[in-house]
Formats: sequence, C-alpha cells, structure tokens
Amino acid sequence: MPGFIKLENELVDKLIELNLSGQEMRVLLCILKNQNDNHISYSQLAETLNTDKPRIAKIMRKLISNNLITVVQNNNGKKLYSINKDFAKWGELSKKTTVVKNDNPSKELEKSKKTKGLSKKTTPVVQKDNSPKRARKIEKNQELSKKTTPYKLKDDPLSNVIYAYKVKKGFELTDRDWDKVHWKRSARAGKLLLELFDNDVDKAIDCIDIVGDYLNRKNLEWTLETIIKYAPKFKKFPKDFE
Repeated sequence: MPGFIKLENELVDKLIELNLSGQEMRVLLCILKNQNDNHISYSQLAETLNTDKPRIAKIMRKLISNNLITVVQNNNGKKLYSINKDFAKWGELSKKTTVVKNDNPSKELEKSKKTKGLSKKTTPVVQKDNSPKRARKIEKNQELSKKTTPYKLKDDPLSNVIYAYKVKKGFELTDRDWDKVHWKRSARAGKLLLELFDNDVDKAIDCIDIVGDYLNRKNLEWTLETIIKYAPKFKKFPKDFE
C-alpha cells in the first residue's frame, strides 16, 4: 500500500499563498515528505530534484532566512529540517499578492493619464520644516524605531557569509545576542574566506556548507576559522569533502 503524508488545512492554505519558484516549492515538499524522519542531506535533495548541491544550498538559505524551515542539530551533528508551523514568523515570501482583473485596459489608461495631469496641476508645494522642534521629533522617532523595528537581514557578501555560518551551526538568524558576542570575530574570518574565493560569495558559502557537513560527520567542533584552514584544500579537491 503506497504511503501518504497528512497535512493540516491551515498549512496547505499558507503554502498556496507563498510566492515561491517551482524548485523552491519542490524543496519544501521534500521536507514535508520527510517530516517523520526529518533528516535529509543537500545531496539527497539535489538528487531527488535533479539539480546540483550549490543550488539546493542557495534555496535552503532562502527558506531558512524567511523562517519557513526550522533547523535543529541532533547529538550526532546531523541537521534536522522541518516546516515552521508558527506562520506569524514567516517572512516576505508568505505575503499573498492580489491580482485585480482589468476588463477595459484602454479606459483605465485614459483615466490614469487624466489623474496624472490633475496631480501635476493641483499638488501643493510643501515647505521643508527644519525647525529644532521638528529635528527633536525626528530624533525621537528614530530612537523608537530602533526599539520596535524587527530584525532586518543585510544583503551584502560579508553578511551573507556570516548568515550561512549561523544557519550551518544551527543558530537563529535573528539572534541579536549572538551578534553582539560573535559578529566582529566572524566578520574578520568572513573577510578572509571571501578573499580566498576572490570575493565570490556563492563559492565561499558552498565551502561553509560542504566542509561544515564534512566536519559534522566526523563529530568535530568547528568555526569559521576552521573553515578557512580547510578552504585551500576544498578549492583544489572539493570531492574529498563529499
């Protein structure tokens, strides 16, 4: 008798709303299929989806950074992946896009032109308020924003390398306490790793993914500095780490 997976209606509704590519959705479905035995390697995903391991690593980083997938490391050093059922924490990918059908595009275009013309004639000129009172209000709002604004991920090569390291080690991307203690040291190591790969962020992150898996299989503790030691060998003989 063929097997089956049991899905809650709410989860199915949320999956329908996701703004994902076909391959990203297929990775999610593979994670769902393995939810009872939720260890599946990047190599297994790549083989199942008929793609390469770096592509899988890139997709997984995207899904994990958007909190669609949770990662837990077991006592054997294996990464266990599962769908995050706390939908409130899902990132931008979970926002549903509403498409409004326009039955008369020519009429809508004409209306748009009229509206633009009207706005040019009637838009008042607002004088910028540079008073001390205004400056104090802006400063107060900025301070409040720092306290209430959610953690936002940076999109630059060095930050992406550190995020990949955090994910591989099982840390939460939004763990501010970790950042306060480890970010500066990790940034120094991250810069060296990027230099070794001629600032190619994808190759640097692949090195973290693959060498990290290699060290986990050997039950060895490792940091970004450890990855740097293995990086030259990885560049020449990447298959030695598979």
